[in-house]
Amino acid sequence: MIKARKKRTEVSLLVAVIFLAMTFLLSTPASAHGPKSVDLKYEAATQTLSVTIVHSVKNPATHYIKKILISVSGEKASVYEYKSQPDKGSFTVEYNIAAKDGDTIKVKASCNYIGSKSATLTLGK
Repeated sequence: MIKARKKRTEVSLLVAVIFLAMTFLLSTPASAHGPKSVDLKYEAATQTLSVTIVHSVKNPATHYIKKILISVSGEKASVYEYKSQPDKGSFTVEYNIAAKDGDTIKVKASCNYIGSKSATLTLGK
């Protein structure tokens, strides 16, 4: 009888631990989302690419845009990685990117939890 009670206690404890672990693992990304939008502007005279990202979060230290990948005409130009986001809603970052008329600039912004958004800008059009 004591062995049966001990076995039930062990099973109950195991079920409780699994339940708590699943609750924790599933609750963190539930509010996670990728960026809402990515807008690009390029100033040819200064070779400055302005990237405006809308990614509304409660805490930009824990939920943020982790990586920005920039390519020019299909060639990877730059990768920038971050550990936080400067604002809770939207922000603009500027990069020095060499490009000319006819080039296509593509930017992909990725959230540290889940999701990404890309934007493309063709110069001279």
